Amino acid sequence: SRNKRLVQLGNKNWLASACLSLPWELMHNGNDYLFHTEPPLKIAKLFKIHQELNTIALTEPPLKIMLICPRPYNNDIPYQEHRQIAKPLLQALDNLGGLIKCTFLTPPTLVELEKTLVKAQRRRNPFSVIHFDGYASYDQHNGRINLSFEDPATLDSIDARRDKPIDIEDFATIIREQRIVLIILTLTTVIYHNKQIILDDPKVTTLLALRLLSTGVNAVVILNRNIPNDNQATFLTTFYNHLVHGDDIDYALSQGRQALWNKQHLEQIDNNLKLNDWFIIELYRQQRIIQLCRRITDAKIIALKAEHLKRSLKLSLKDSPLHGFYGRSRELLAIERQLFNTSYAVIIGAKNSGKTTLALEAARWLITSMRFNRAIFVSLEDYPNSRTVLDRLGQQLISNWNDITAAMTDPQVQQRLERALSEQATLIIVDQVTMYFIP
Repeated sequence: SRNKRLVQLGNKNWLASACLSLPWELMHNGNDYLFHTEPPLKIAKLFKIHQELNTIALTEPPLKIMLICPRPYNNDIPYQEHRQIAKPLLQALDNLGGLIKCTFLTPPTLVELEKTLVKAQRRRNPFSVIHFDGYASYDQHNGRINLSFEDPATLDSIDARRDKPIDIEDFATIIREQRIVLIILTLTTVIYHNKQIILDDPKVTTLLALRLLSTGVNAVVILNRNIPNDNQATFLTTFYNHLVHGDDIDYALSQGRQALWNKQHLEQIDNNLKLNDWFIIELYRQQRIIQLCRRITDAKIIALKAEHLKRSLKLSLKDSPLHGFYGRSRELLAIERQLFNTSYAVIIGAKNSGKTTLALEAARWLITSMRFNRAIFVSLEDYPNSRTVLDRLGQQLISNWNDITAAMTDPQVQQRLERALSEQATLIIVDQVTMYFIP
């Protein structure tokens, strides 16, 4: 039926998850995919529970979302680039101006998650959506599903934080109590079965979604990590644009798929074979239609976007390399963790090994992800004494710095710089430090 689809299955039924994990989105009438016909077929995998659901309080933009990207050390699961989902998500949010606000959970622990959600509720500025990009495990012996968070006891480590498995029902309880409406999952999964390890079985993701729904979570979207970044950004931009304009989740997701279709993301393998990925985004939800935002006026939307432009933060850094920045995720993550633990990080390495490039990329990312407000750069190779270094830093913070400090002594200049730095969270990159240590 085009009007109603209801799947009633036990929340621990492995065969049910196998059935639901099939690509129903690929249904075809011989001429076209049904989602592309008129009227389009919208596919939502529904779940009926026998308990009262939270009332969904509609919010006004900006819509608040939280991104959780735990990367604990785990021998059983291959490491995944920690910015793989965050980069397209932030690109989508930038496309939408100030209509959505994103918070990175730092550190990515369950304790910090609950504390952050409770604080937001108390301030009457709650989160509505959580993106979880990480690892999940399923033990076929006891039927337990865990999400991997980082162990609070190992936060001092920058490269070997331990895995803290959290039972999916404990996670879902927090989500339900804090009235989160939508969970978006991008997972690498592992099955433990008779001392064997099976990676990325789609049935695990489906079973996890069903468990979340069975505990009262309203809706779950599965976003496959194999979708290229530009396509993820296209989908998320369209999806969130419809959500913040008051459309329900089903319609927003179908429009996101349509945007991918229209973009004709087709990776040409040869003249006869093409790849398409619009259909591997799945929606699981409760029976009721779910809306997150109430509709607001065009004037309010224009005002939010204008405020976003006004607050746009500028980098006082060298331009990004034209070829982009690829890889080195573990090093970038180590820098993030180090700056969470202390006020500085030192990058060492052989000459021409890319230390400066790594530092600049880390700064751009930490500002883009809103951990810092701005960054300034100085190379000791170009500024040989302390006064010129202070002046170079100050010039990047205050436009008329030279006029202000012309008659100041060095201690006074330092005090003025410290006052300017205290106004916003600022990341300072000092290059060629070894110039002062080489005889």
